[in-house]
Amino acid sequence: MSLRETNDALKYSHLGISYAVVLGGSFFLGSKADEKFGTSPYMALCGGMFGAVAGFWYLYREVYGKRDEAERGSPEKPKRQDDNGSPPAKNA
Repeated sequence: MSLRETNDALKYSHLGISYAVVLGGSFFLGSKADEKFGTSPYMALCGGMFGAVAGFWYLYREVYGKRDEAERGSPEKPKRQDDNGSPPAKNA
């Protein structure tokens, strides 16, 4: 595997990890809510569904948002004039 292929793989590997963390975390929080309120398994299921939707939304935004940004071209940020970002003082 070349260095470029490795970089591409690492660039997008966070997407799967992020999805798993969001889904697992939401399910975990739902199961803890079930323990507290005695509503088993409803809060865990709601947490899992919320995690799945939130995870897919994050994946969609990361993949298609970056593609759309690349197609449009990201706007350039204005260059700073001095260390604190304010324009230089005018000489009278």
